[in-house]
Amino acid sequence: MNSLQFPPEYWTAQLGGMERASLTTKLHLVFSLMIFLGVSIQQLLQFIFSSDIRSVKDRSSRFMGYTESATLENRFYPSNIFHLWHTRWPAARRYLHEMIIPCAHEIVLEESDQIIADRSLQVQIKDLTVSTLRQLLHPHVLIEKYQELAPFTFKILHTFSASPNKHRKEKASKRAQNSHETSDNEDYDLPDDPNMCFDESGAAGRAEGETGDGDWWKGMPGGFARNPIYAIVLTISILAFVRNRATNVLPLLLGLFFKISGTSNRVVVMLSNAGVCVSGRTIERLKETISKDAIDLAIQLMTSGKPFFVIFDNINLYLRKFQQRVTNQNTMIHATNSAVVALTDVDISAENLTDKLERRGRRFRAEPADMLPS
Repeated sequence: MNSLQFPPEYWTAQLGGMERASLTTKLHLVFSLMIFLGVSIQQLLQFIFSSDIRSVKDRSSRFMGYTESATLENRFYPSNIFHLWHTRWPAARRYLHEMIIPCAHEIVLEESDQIIADRSLQVQIKDLTVSTLRQLLHPHVLIEKYQELAPFTFKILHTFSASPNKHRKEKASKRAQNSHETSDNEDYDLPDDPNMCFDESGAAGRAEGETGDGDWWKGMPGGFARNPIYAIVLTISILAFVRNRATNVLPLLLGLFFKISGTSNRVVVMLSNAGVCVSGRTIERLKETISKDAIDLAIQLMTSGKPFFVIFDNINLYLRKFQQRVTNQNTMIHATNSAVVALTDVDISAENLTDKLERRGRRFRAEPADMLPS
């Protein structure tokens, strides 16, 4: 059937003049007709959204359309209907939520696919350099990337972690009622960062010297001692790394940080199994790759003709003792660590070898005036 059984001409003959009635009158007429004919709302809605009749489908399509320029309540009509269901029938909320779960699964899976398919979140150790490592250390890049690829997951986790608990709600209510009073017995969980400052409400703010431009993620809700954004980024990173080992940008950085900070192998294994960081063997390969690139950079600097200075440091590591006696012997590793640092604001003439050789051996004749800074 390509058209309705009852064309407009039929209703003109039956209800002539009703087209000029008010909307309320028309709606009462339609629903009265439904009751008279014994048509349920379920049957009506099923017919409206499953019919292929052109006049019915056109109106269904307009109802399901999205108008960006319209007001918020008229932008997407199904959202208004869902809001009415959710607010006017509290007993049905449980079933409405169960209805949403499969759709949420589909959204999360799509966002997960986008994250694990993004090549910027996948780091090849053999191609990693000191320069690319520095680029990865900008946290806002990862935050914005996760927000772009997984907005639904990001918002869900933000609601989960950044919503105030019962204690914070009660304190906020009391603070609003007694805004002129201050308490000296605030039980805050102080952060580990000594540069983090707290305002009067207990909300952690930015450290001194930090600007607000582009640093929106550094702010925290009132009363929070830990930034929920950090927890969200780590959570998404863990989930993506568990699903796809190639999505390793944050686990790689965290693994390197844990290792150079002296974290034991057992702890690294535990964190790796939980998806927080990469394995210990991967970290060692990363350190080797970065070290090779650092050596190449040092050679380039030393052969470029630019001024630089070198720092040496001896490292002595105890491995084991042979005996528990006074005459025991130790096995140690004796290594020398060095760093080459460029002098960017120093003129190349400062390293004049001829003048240096001419002054050789004259220090014993130096006077206090010679040691004054010039």
